[in-house]
Amino acid sequence: MEIAISGDTLLWIEVYAGALFLATMFIWIGLNRLPVAHAALAMVVTVLSFAGFRPPIYNSDTLNYYSYVAALSYLDIGEAIFSTKLEPFHSIIITLLRDFRIWIVVESIVQIVGIYICFKNRRNDYSFIVLCAFVLTLSTSSLRYAGSLIFFMYFVYISGNRVIDAVRMTAILSCLHASMLLSGALSFRRLAVPLIVSLACVAILYERSLLGARAELDLTDPSRGFKVLATVCATMFYFAVRSPRSISLYHVAYGLSILLLFAVSALVLPTFNRFVIMGGLVILSNDWETFRGDRNSDTFDRAFIFALSGMILAPYILVLPTIYFNGTW
Repeated sequence: MEIAISGDTLLWIEVYAGALFLATMFIWIGLNRLPVAHAALAMVVTVLSFAGFRPPIYNSDTLNYYSYVAALSYLDIGEAIFSTKLEPFHSIIITLLRDFRIWIVVESIVQIVGIYICFKNRRNDYSFIVLCAFVLTLSTSSLRYAGSLIFFMYFVYISGNRVIDAVRMTAILSCLHASMLLSGALSFRRLAVPLIVSLACVAILYERSLLGARAELDLTDPSRGFKVLATVCATMFYFAVRSPRSISLYHVAYGLSILLLFAVSALVLPTFNRFVIMGGLVILSNDWETFRGDRNSDTFDRAFIFALSGMILAPYILVLPTIYFNGTW
């Protein structure tokens, strides 16, 4: 099965969808009754619908998946699970379908279902909007993580603050992406958890210093997550300034753990940037409900969410045409 749209067409769909998303958020600042969550859902579903038909050479991420499918198509399920870095969910689907186009369409359908059930179970519009902004930047450049992030938020929305919920989340989502090994910890609201995460980060940084490796911090490298850190810090600062309630020790510890996760991302392992994204979304989902709440939201809150979405999406849609046509994506 080989039905594909041109890479140029998908490129401009991504750019215009991102621009329309931000324009909608801007209008929402002054027009509170605008069904902004519905609009965000529609734009994400549109991009995901076309993303399943992108050509294998659209970007390096897609080309890697094309190679994985070609290699795994000749293996049985047991061999496939242990022959690649792909998580069990993706390996099993590949060995069942054995066709790149069908596989990537199925992955896109799974993500569409995921974003819809997130929409139906969302705790507030604000965290859902920011989730959609992240998905628009990840859907074609990091397929597996985009899908796992969607279902991570679904579990955050439906789960209580119980150990069993955190364990269930971790067990299921780890089959979608390895970064989800921390999903339960990041969503479990107990003071001990961010303290343990912080200590683990300190240990990683200390071990690196013992090995004598020099930290090289590249401010131009998007994988280092500076815009993600900025969104998380801005969120926590906004809550601290505008919340009618006092900030608890848990939130201070959680903020520290996010900063240390970023430090590991910037200095040691860029993939830790994904934990920072997850932590930021947890803050918006749980703490917006705690500190602000939809009934207390006002123009400043909507303007803040527009600013967060802009910090996530604007750099992506501005740089995407350049890196696509330069062949560096």
